[in-house]
Amino acid sequence: MLRRSFVIVVVLISLTGPSQAQLMSLEDMIQGAIRLCVSQRGAQAQNYCNCWVRRWVGLWSPEDRDYWIRTGQSTPHMQAMENVAARECGG
Repeated sequence: MLRRSFVIVVVLISLTGPSQAQLMSLEDMIQGAIRLCVSQRGAQAQNYCNCWVRRWVGLWSPEDRDYWIRTGQSTPHMQAMENVAARECGG
């Protein structure tokens, strides 16, 4: 539940429309997502948040990346990879 809310909030905060999705780099989104995760989980979660966000993005397919850039929304595959990344990062 937290991860799903996290993704939705990241997308809503980071992107107010598809035109802005093209202005935000993937690294900007990653950094914003890490900051949001830490703000939700506390400073002690910095390592987990860094691992989780970077691993999650690393699991995206090229089609996922293209879709995110075009729409600012996650695909079903991206959503499924949230749990994989969490497990791999000890969450």
